[in-house]
Amino acid sequence: MGKLILEVPQDYFNPVYRPFVDAKERYQLYYGGAGSGKSAFVAQRVALDAVIGRNTLVVRQVARRIHDSCYNEIVKAIDRMHARHLYVLRADDITCTYSGAQILFSGLDDVEKVKSVTPQTGVLTDIWMEEATEMSWQSFRQLDKRLRGLSPHTKRITITFNPSQRLHWLYREYFEKREIPKPLFRGDDLLMLHTTHKDNLFLTKEDGRALERETDAYQFAVYTLGEWGHAENTVLTNWQVEDLAGLNFPHLSWRIGLDFGFSRDPAAAVRLVWDAGSKTIYIMEELYRRGLTNDVLAGLLRPMVKGSAVMCDSAEPKSIEELRRYGIRAQPARKGPDSITHGVRWLRQNSIVIDPRCENFIKEIESWGFKKDPAGEVTREPGDRNNHLMDALRYALSEDMAPRRAIAIKRIY
Repeated sequence: MGKLILEVPQDYFNPVYRPFVDAKERYQLYYGGAGSGKSAFVAQRVALDAVIGRNTLVVRQVARRIHDSCYNEIVKAIDRMHARHLYVLRADDITCTYSGAQILFSGLDDVEKVKSVTPQTGVLTDIWMEEATEMSWQSFRQLDKRLRGLSPHTKRITITFNPSQRLHWLYREYFEKREIPKPLFRGDDLLMLHTTHKDNLFLTKEDGRALERETDAYQFAVYTLGEWGHAENTVLTNWQVEDLAGLNFPHLSWRIGLDFGFSRDPAAAVRLVWDAGSKTIYIMEELYRRGLTNDVLAGLLRPMVKGSAVMCDSAEPKSIEELRRYGIRAQPARKGPDSITHGVRWLRQNSIVIDPRCENFIKEIESWGFKKDPAGEVTREPGDRNNHLMDALRYALSEDMAPRRAIAIKRIY
């Protein structure tokens, strides 16, 4: 029987990525700006790797996002080779198989499930961590341990991401103590390639112009230039991401905060625990959705709050009353003329630990910066943009933040 030959189009890969189709380094980081084509390249490589017998596990932090991102990207890569008839594609359990070699998919919101992932033949040779800034250091370490067993292929972990804050473990692990030349670093079993939208020949000029028009300094640095964000102007820097799944706080009560929204702004809720003894805030769960009427919002909140009180934006008494009618213990949060400044000062006196599943919370806290005055100087007033979950955080803890007034009691002797 003749050897099967796949015909890959000449323009299949963006030229900037073509030299790394066969890269062997164990740790490979493809990072940079939005629209740079890094995820599309890795999806193409994963599809081709199955042909030579590599088994790949593709992970994102939240399982429900995999089908519409990584899986679809790999299917598009297969279709560009006109090779769908050679692969067994199962959208129900999200797998791709080529003559025994498999591409498997999993979310990290179920750690035990990841531990049990095994290809039908051979061992895992590759792991692709997509949107890795959503993941914790502990998850990375667990995934690294999954690459074991005999194989004719080298083992590789491929990591794709837009840089975020320099507080992130990715920065500390790979960038902080290294001189990283741009665009390419290779050495110590490590490959790091930096790209932006200008490297993506398949991106439209309109998409590129949209990225160049970004006016927010942090967003421009991270998503247009693909640089690590600077924390100098960030409101909160006292946070870290840790996997909190399965953690119980039987001696502490829940705090839930809600910032109302509908079309332009999302409804944003956060469920957390505050440990006053250690001065630590644990961010356990979030809700972040647009277009929710109050009855639908109440239905989504119900399993999240489990009967606990929900501290809401007091500027919407009508919505608070409607939530009460739907069985939510909604209460107006305390506000004052300096409640935001006081709240930020209080929050900065605590440590904040965020579960990696709270993706929108992480994005907000890392980009929430102080306002600038007309001269461009940074003020001490927190910005009022993309801070919906930050408002919900303050509302959730508004009673704890409230100053305690001493009451004089006249004693009779």
